Amino acid sequence: MKLLAAIALTFTFAGCAIAPFNTANTGRSLGKDKTELSASVLPTLGLKVERGLTERFDVAAGVELQADTLFFLQGKIAAINNERNGLSLAALAGGSLAAGYSRAKSAYGGPVLSYRWEVFEIFFGARFNYTHWNYFEFLQKDAGALDNLISLPSTDNHFTYWQFDPGFNFVGENWASGMGLHILKYEDHQFGIPFFLLNYKF
Repeated sequence: MKLLAAIALTFTFAGCAIAPFNTANTGRSLGKDKTELSASVLPTLGLKVERGLTERFDVAAGVELQADTLFFLQGKIAAINNERNGLSLAALAGGSLAAGYSRAKSAYGGPVLSYRWEVFEIFFGARFNYTHWNYFEFLQKDAGALDNLISLPSTDNHFTYWQFDPGFNFVGENWASGMGLHILKYEDHQFGIPFFLLNYKF
């Protein structure tokens, strides 16, 4: 149990005031008036609430505990939408704001592709992320947090990067779980980190 807690804590500091890690793990929409709660355990602790406004359009709000606490809002619209079996394709866009020293703001967007066979689903997401943060102020006020980072995103106040999310879901009537790999590609380096999500739909 101590080992699992240590791993979770390490991955909590994997990203610093960037766009949220866990935004979407399916191209399917929830459906009109459906709600889903999603909890992320890795790579960051987080919670997302998503609501289907129409049969193809969902909106979501969430929070992630990165080196700073990150809040985000996003929308997802499905161009191809198969609830039970088959291919689904959606476009995702959103923005985030950090509540800590970095005062980071980000905007992100990209496609989410998935294919479901009954209870099993594979997916792939690709996102372009733009982030503005106050690196120098963060460095002065919370250098200890920077020491815990696996990979420092940037020492510039503006930076962009890509995030690729291959993974798979086990999908039930109300419960679902997702797992895979976040691949973050910056201008001068890249790294991958596993993720695990648990979803409840009602």
